[in-house]
Amino acid sequence: MDECSKAAFTRYRHAILPIYGSTERGTPVHIGSGVLLKLPEGHCLVTAAHVIDQNKKTTLYTGVSRTEELLLEFAITTPANEDRARDHYDFALARLPGSLVSRLEGATFIKETEISRSVGTPVGRAYTCLGFPNSKTKTRPGRMNNLEPVLGVYTSIGLAHQKLPSVANEGDHILLDFNAKIFP
Repeated sequence: MDECSKAAFTRYRHAILPIYGSTERGTPVHIGSGVLLKLPEGHCLVTAAHVIDQNKKTTLYTGVSRTEELLLEFAITTPANEDRARDHYDFALARLPGSLVSRLEGATFIKETEISRSVGTPVGRAYTCLGFPNSKTKTRPGRMNNLEPVLGVYTSIGLAHQKLPSVANEGDHILLDFNAKIFP
């Protein structure tokens, strides 16, 4: 599992970007992570819909060595009764203009052929999660162009959906065993 985790990190680390907003004083605030995809429709950014909801309060930015404003039109999932907490899918997708793609220095894109279409049971399979954990990413005030985010990597085994029946739906989610003590 360790070898596969390292391989996933090496291959996909530049396809995962932090997403930031800013406070009223302009201090950067980490909000979430986004995944870069190259689909037949073009280059895209996928993130959580609740991350994009923050655009009502702040301008959103992404990038590692240099930030870029996210002036994109996202297709987002619609929560039941306008309650994002009830949105079991919680994702947003936007097509990236070529001008933004060229400014995302060092970024790579996950190709459609690299996305698994496996319909087998996730129970017992190993999965690696990459992202910028909200509680772990620290930014220095006033340094929006020199952020030093830390990409987290976590590998674990898929669990049966009955472990969290009020949250998970077998057809919609992959649940992983989680050990907070080992998450970087």
